[in-house]
Amino acid sequence: QDVVQEKFKAYVDWVEKLHTEHNVDVYGEPIWNIQNGSVFTGGWCRPQTDGPPLRAWTLIRYAGGGFISPEEESRIWKLVKLDLDWVAKKENVNLEGCDMWEETRSTNFLWNRVVMRGALEAGAFLADRMGDSDRAQRYRYASETIIGDPLQDHIEESGHWNYFTECPAKQQQGSSCEKYEKSIDGAVILALVHSGIAGDASSGAGMAASKAVASTILVYNEAFCGAYSINSQDSTTGIPGVLYGRYLKDAYGGGNPWVLITAALANLLYLAAQEVAKGVSLPEDALTAWRTALQAEDFRGRANDFLAAGDSVLARLRHHIDALDDWHLYEQLSKYTGKQYNAKDLTWSYAEVLSALKVRESALALSRAQMRPLGLPVEMTDPGNCFVPISGPLAYAPFDDDAIAKMRKHFMANLNINGTGAMTASPGEVPALKDCCPGGYNYSWVRDGALSMLSLLSMSRSPVGTVGRDNHASQEVADKMFATYMTWVKHQISLNGTSFQYNDGQKTVEGVVDSHREPKWNVATGLPYTPSWCRRQSDGAPLRAQALMAYVALQTNETLRKEAWELALFDLDWIATAAPIHEETCDLWEETEDKEFLWNRFAMRAALVQGAQMALEMGDSDRHDHFLTVAGDELEEPLLDHMKFNATAAGSFMTECPVSSEGTGSSCDQYKKDIDGAVILALVHRYRFSGGTTGGTDDSLYTPIATSVARTVEVYNSAFCNQYPINTADTKEGIPGVLYGRYLKDQYGGGNPWQLITASLASLLYQAAQYVKASGINPEGTTKLAWQAALGPQFQGHARDFVSAGDAVLLRLRHHIKEEDDMHLYEQIDKTSGEQYNAKDLTWSYAEVLLALQERDTAVSLGAAEPIPPVEKAVEDVLGPDWKDEVGSQNWSLFFIGILLGGCFFSVYGIYTACKKGFKAQQARRRPKKYGCLNRVNAVKPELRTYTKEGLGTKALEVLDQKVRHHSAHSEP
Repeated sequence: QDVVQEKFKAYVDWVEKLHTEHNVDVYGEPIWNIQNGSVFTGGWCRPQTDGPPLRAWTLIRYAGGGFISPEEESRIWKLVKLDLDWVAKKENVNLEGCDMWEETRSTNFLWNRVVMRGALEAGAFLADRMGDSDRAQRYRYASETIIGDPLQDHIEESGHWNYFTECPAKQQQGSSCEKYEKSIDGAVILALVHSGIAGDASSGAGMAASKAVASTILVYNEAFCGAYSINSQDSTTGIPGVLYGRYLKDAYGGGNPWVLITAALANLLYLAAQEVAKGVSLPEDALTAWRTALQAEDFRGRANDFLAAGDSVLARLRHHIDALDDWHLYEQLSKYTGKQYNAKDLTWSYAEVLSALKVRESALALSRAQMRPLGLPVEMTDPGNCFVPISGPLAYAPFDDDAIAKMRKHFMANLNINGTGAMTASPGEVPALKDCCPGGYNYSWVRDGALSMLSLLSMSRSPVGTVGRDNHASQEVADKMFATYMTWVKHQISLNGTSFQYNDGQKTVEGVVDSHREPKWNVATGLPYTPSWCRRQSDGAPLRAQALMAYVALQTNETLRKEAWELALFDLDWIATAAPIHEETCDLWEETEDKEFLWNRFAMRAALVQGAQMALEMGDSDRHDHFLTVAGDELEEPLLDHMKFNATAAGSFMTECPVSSEGTGSSCDQYKKDIDGAVILALVHRYRFSGGTTGGTDDSLYTPIATSVARTVEVYNSAFCNQYPINTADTKEGIPGVLYGRYLKDQYGGGNPWQLITASLASLLYQAAQYVKASGINPEGTTKLAWQAALGPQFQGHARDFVSAGDAVLLRLRHHIKEEDDMHLYEQIDKTSGEQYNAKDLTWSYAEVLLALQERDTAVSLGAAEPIPPVEKAVEDVLGPDWKDEVGSQNWSLFFIGILLGGCFFSVYGIYTACKKGFKAQQARRRPKKYGCLNRVNAVKPELRTYTKEGLGTKALEVLDQKVRHHSAHSEP
């Protein structure tokens, strides 16, 4: 904003100078000398009537941007009046002037009329604000009556496809418009973009997404594809998009595509995406027109369809900005070679490209719910698994950078409350509690605080901590915040054993503070929560110790390391007495009690294993041995009593309560907690706390890709699909993923899906991707079949399949965070409506979603989202996606060469011929049809990329050549 103000103040000075210091026609003169501010006196096309309205409109936009003071606004209003008073006169509206390209003359160019009308309408609103009702009325009259609908005289009737023209459709014979064949003119695209109407959906019918615009693009595609051979070359080689120029008889520079007009076309498509995202629905005739214009039979009129089309245009433009150009934009692109040409650093080129990117950003933000890719088809059974997969990993995270930045902001606002180091679980209303529990969740839970600090620490060392424009969680910020957290922990420890009165559910009792087991603390008083609550919670201590040890591991200051280690030992030594391991404790949801909750046992075991390693680093071998002994002897097999057979899954899945509790009448049995989201959290945090290992055990049960994990996901998918109507509704709509909740008999708030549990499922899948990539072990045999049952038949056991599944889960979660929520996360999602519900700004929700995004980033950085190797992809292009299954799994490299060659000799020439034939077939399927050469990008991408099939084919040939030589040299069959 500072830069904008600086530039605009200078611009206002310049405009003021033009109006006050020169005795010339300020309104019709197009060019001025920069050095002395005098008018250009050389030969040029005069007058030009688009300058005054554009100049006024620009100042109006600046005045409404919230940048300026009332005094500056008054100064700008004086300048605006000078230009708009001129524009509002009928004789000036109808003045014969030059076209945008300063070559032909008319009284009725579309571009000039559009900007005049737009400026007058904007000026009327500013006049109202400035209290000048007379001018407001005059400007509106000129806009609505004198100019009227600028498009009315600019529609060329051409059979079924009526399109917009720059010159009036009914041109005077012998006019310059007719001479230059300006019925098709890139100025039309610029007029539509800068009209101020495109992108607006207030009337319920969008202009940019209309059939008329589709027809215009269709006709223009055909015209410019025929005019510029580079368009045909690009389409033949698979480069997405199309390049636009000025008009068909353009002789300037030879008549080439222009950078700024092509960017304006992308802008127009993004504006159409905005309209659809705002609620505009396309009638069938418009859909037909767009499908024809964009060469896309699968075009459905969704926002992401328009985004993809706009991306394809910018992708082709980007393809022709050579690396040697170093992002310098020119005016034109050679119609033969595509190389940039003429007027290097043309300001208008930058303006239009940057404008298109800004509109894309806005369209993307508006269309989040719509632009999400649809999942693959799913056959629902009842009861059944409603998980909806997607075809592959997204090219972008399911939450964009701005969304992550907003979540970081809301998350960190809940930490270090009033400088105490404590966190608040949620500052929002908690209607699900009804009359219970004064203060709702505005307390500091030991569990939530530890998990939040773990999330903050890891986020500060991850791109997730710094993407987006602000609210960065840098290492410095995280370390300072953790130092205050340590102060809070010291305070909690200092109260251990002190006298304390609390309510046990029936009466007030005298007791002592148990800083290991007390779950919930009052930030204002610094004391444990006194009303009735489920006490004796054994998960807080191990989680707190793990957070402190994570800080020790990242810290280089030896004094701080020792301080944090001593605090961690307060909890670790307590766990190592083994007494907490075997005592009754509350479950994760603070509702039931048992001795062997999986979440609690996993947390304690992970803390002891991590503590043993840390003790060794700190030079304490005795504690190292003791912690490992307790972990091995007392928590040797946490899953021992937590595996339950399921006939549908044809195997056993993991339970939160011990299986032996079933039928006992215990609270575990009463709440039917064999299926419990706490299991997913236990698996995720156990793997996370152990640094991506199996936590000190070689048991395959503990790997994220284990058969037992796959069956757990399958069983939980089916359970929560049938439990929550919103899951079934989403699946029918093709929304990827699935939503998870707590347990089947959950009554809290009506029993709904939870954001934090759903996010943890995504984390589990990303961890599986990491494991596959790091270990080189893929699910095979029954394990692969179990994962296919859980995630769909398209699952092949690659790391990218797990990333794809994690993306699907986060996409469904993101789908239910509405734009009006502004990335505020709640605790639950209503099981019927899909709206967020209860405990707005739940800190733990942010912690888990941000952790899931970190897990994704780690997986992607390991290469887990990489596509199929080029040689396999090249063969897939020729033989189809199921070629491996068709040729067999053993020695497939020899099989596919045999099939590929047919009767050819076993030679490099044969391979080359076959691959070339397949490549040509791919090209033939892409060749432009009669209506133009626009190749659409298949999916919305955050980065504009080019695609070169030749490079892929060459790589395939190299690899195949190596294989042939290898097998020939070794005489292998």
